[in-house]
Amino acid sequence: MPSFIKWVGSKRKLAKKLNEFLPPGVENMRHVEPFAGSAALFFERRPKRALLADSNEDLMLTYRVVRDDVDELVRHVRYLESQFKSCGIAGSARHYYSVRETFNDHSCKGISRAAQFIYLNKTCFNGVWRVNSTGDFNVPIGDYDSPVICDEETLRECSALLQGVSFSSSSFDDLLSSLIMDLEVERSPTFVYLDPPYIPASETANFTAYTKAGFSLEDHRRLRDFAIELSTRGAHVMLSNSHTPLALTLYQDTGWRIDVVRSPRSLNSDARKRGAVGEIVVRSWLRAEEAKECAQ
Repeated sequence: MPSFIKWVGSKRKLAKKLNEFLPPGVENMRHVEPFAGSAALFFERRPKRALLADSNEDLMLTYRVVRDDVDELVRHVRYLESQFKSCGIAGSARHYYSVRETFNDHSCKGISRAAQFIYLNKTCFNGVWRVNSTGDFNVPIGDYDSPVICDEETLRECSALLQGVSFSSSSFDDLLSSLIMDLEVERSPTFVYLDPPYIPASETANFTAYTKAGFSLEDHRRLRDFAIELSTRGAHVMLSNSHTPLALTLYQDTGWRIDVVRSPRSLNSDARKRGAVGEIVVRSWLRAEEAKECAQ
């Protein structure tokens, strides 16, 4: 499964497991991901029709460039990689912070900005994408000896898979509102996978700043209401979140199926706390055998 970026919360290691939960006939449905991130489930499934969206505008710009201008993108990323590696260990940090400063002042656009996005993603600490209240990317450089920044083979494979895919940088509110209106007009078979920033598993695990707006508990409540509305319009909705009492409370009254899975996680300042963590997978449908099991 290709992945041209690293992303906190990526479903890359869980994508095959998620395949077990997909609805019958999903191969004939439009695939929609309003919180695309690294789009691991999309790249695992490789659907014929898809809409990938994320409120991180630079992420979606990069997806468009990978789809439409992969040759020039490879050239730009390879140049940044050569500069980074020619600086040596001492100079690589200076190069990183120089690129980060240029990225934050928005002096580069289009392909150049997408190349900077990939460069920063591959050289920053743990691939974390975090911005401050003004929208500036503020993650420090990671501790890498010789990171692979320009993975040309993966970029070209992803470009081929993204042909014909639609992109949006709309907020989840706007995107799902539009999708609901579309389904009111024409109930075309649609599968929606919702993978929002998770509800914190502890008081200290409160990182949600993928965009300057963050993601609040009220956002999670509104997302649940959108999910219910999409289901009433005929969409098949699947959602991931942390296995926490609060996340369970949000969905326990929907009557939907809730499964618990174990997902590998490596992002923690304390290495002893890294490892498999519990996540929930919520589905708006039941397979025939599951419905029979519930009836018993």
